[in-house]
Amino acid sequence: MRNAIFTAVVAMILFSSTAFAEEVKPTFCQLSSAQSPKHWQAYTKIGWFSWKEQLRGAQFIKDEGMLYAVGIQRTDRIWKQIGLTELVEVWGGNPTYDGQRTFTGEPMHQMNGYIGTREEIRTDVAIPIGNLTISPFIGIGHKFWARFAEGELWHMGYSPLGARISYRFNRNVLAFAEGGVIIPLWTTNTMFMGSRSIGYEDVHLKPRARAGQFAELGATISAFSVSLAFEATNFDKSDMVTTRSLDGTRTAAFCQPDSKTSTSWLRVGYNF
Repeated sequence: MRNAIFTAVVAMILFSSTAFAEEVKPTFCQLSSAQSPKHWQAYTKIGWFSWKEQLRGAQFIKDEGMLYAVGIQRTDRIWKQIGLTELVEVWGGNPTYDGQRTFTGEPMHQMNGYIGTREEIRTDVAIPIGNLTISPFIGIGHKFWARFAEGELWHMGYSPLGARISYRFNRNVLAFAEGGVIIPLWTTNTMFMGSRSIGYEDVHLKPRARAGQFAELGATISAFSVSLAFEATNFDKSDMVTTRSLDGTRTAAFCQPDSKTSTSWLRVGYNF
């Protein structure tokens, strides 16, 4: 499904580029019919999630399973073609954890609870060309998530950079596609060692996130919106961090291994 989404997004971008080349003077003085001055969207998502960790080239942890999300989004056309979109989302699930226990290396197979949030603000410039609208955008966002099997708490600051293309067939039907890169700004991971009876002080790690990708393809019919989406981010191995045992007699070093995460989503929204 990931390849299908990316292929469709690229096709729409190529189509829109051709249309843009043929249109000598896009009308910037008024909004396209594909744009509305202001609207809200409440949405829900269901997706297939994957998290994989590698150490010394070998995979030793894998989470896979369903995630669920709900969110609300507001879009304002604040000045002519300039838009502002704010989003707040809560997500979670119980993927299957296949891995090893910290220290002992014993195989561990269980459910791994996830819960997280996402907050994001984007600004875009809408370029109307007849029924077609091209909207390059940039934003800033924050993601938080907890992984319960290993007692981890993650924070990630990022900037989405990309473009959205929409085409209005009539008053009630709009097709859209968007894609771009996720530029990481900062990432932290706190491992709660003491609360998990491991006997060591908590560890604060800083994995190096690499630029990720996202894409979405969908349609709005009347007040309802349906789309398929994909997002992925990889994290390089963090520096080793030394911590002490709670009784102060021992030390140990920890790191966040190379990690890869991706999610494919089905999103259904209602605009009002």
